[in-house]
Amino acid sequence: MPTSPEGAISRVLQLISIARPRSILDLGCGFGEYGFLIRLHREDTRVWPTHWSQPERAKWAMRIDGVELHEPYIGSVHHTMYDRVIIGDALSEVERLGRYDVVFMGNLIEHLTKEAGRQLLDAAYERTDVALILVTPFGFAPFDAAEENVGQRHRSGWYPSDFACYRRAFSFVEDLSSRYPGLSS
Repeated sequence: MPTSPEGAISRVLQLISIARPRSILDLGCGFGEYGFLIRLHREDTRVWPTHWSQPERAKWAMRIDGVELHEPYIGSVHHTMYDRVIIGDALSEVERLGRYDVVFMGNLIEHLTKEAGRQLLDAAYERTDVALILVTPFGFAPFDAAEENVGQRHRSGWYPSDFACYRRAFSFVEDLSSRYPGLSS
């Protein structure tokens, strides 16, 4: 199952903390790693019952929606920690969804062609009120389809200069796992 290295995760949680969002769109939410961690670390502690069973949705101060192309990734964490999960293509779905304080793309755009990635970035950037947060490797990091998910194949490489036009509310976090394979599983 795809995941992010610890350094990227801690940096994303730090950026989320700074942004203080009331709504987050997690594009390419995968198996729900970031939704879980964001809900766990950024939601008001009164949401968690003392016996740690299920968070009390009625007390949630933050809305977290996810979009995932590969339906087999969707599991119990999505139903527990996300307000809504949509199965579909990120570009198609982001264009029909409303505005969010934060749009998050964790290890997503490298799976798209450069043109499709640019279209997704533009659409996501237009729909954020506070921040667009992105995690991707620097440059092209070859990676073939994993776990029968053809969407996992890397199709493009990105550099900080590719994001120069996104000046307002944009944070780029490098996924170092392509350079240092021991960082992620």
